[in-house]
Amino acid sequence: RSGSDAHTGSNSVYINLQNEGKKPSEAHIIKTIDGKLLSGLNYELSFFVKQVKPGTGGYIQQYFVEWFDENEQKVQGTGFKQFSSKIGEWERIVVPGLDIPENVRSVKLLFRFVTGAIEGGGGEVFIDDVKFIADDSSEALVASIEDKVEQAQFDVALNLIEIFLKRYSEDPKVDEMKSLKDRVNKFQQLEDSSE
Repeated sequence: RSGSDAHTGSNSVYINLQNEGKKPSEAHIIKTIDGKLLSGLNYELSFFVKQVKPGTGGYIQQYFVEWFDENEQKVQGTGFKQFSSKIGEWERIVVPGLDIPENVRSVKLLFRFVTGAIEGGGGEVFIDDVKFIADDSSEALVASIEDKVEQAQFDVALNLIEIFLKRYSEDPKVDEMKSLKDRVNKFQQLEDSSE
């Protein structure tokens, strides 16, 4: 944590890697978000990064997103994805379209900074304003509901319909969503009776 530079507020996370000889350096920032995740919606990861100077010795910056279930078992992940950043100025990095799998309880955001096994390798960077948010606008909810119904994921669709009806009770699509809820309940009953 550093008070010397921040995108907003007075602090940011500061990473300063410097190889000792040819020994590589590595640092991680980990943020876990527990609960309040809605499966079926697309999420967006965004953060601000400011690289102090160009990295040397094979320096790379990566993010990794992992989803975990109620039993803290890994459900899915993105794998490491490399990102670059501007030198000397804050840059917003946006990772859209992160679809939350079903039965997810928490998400782990990991940022990895690493140098190669090269003498003089190093990197210096600030990270700030990390956000992981869902697009839960009425349009996005309707699109997700329709998608889940099409995929016969009735429990997820019903959950999203309930959220829509609570949040957007004045929306013009309320009657359509109530009707869809009745149809999905019938589909689910048919599916349950055939098993």
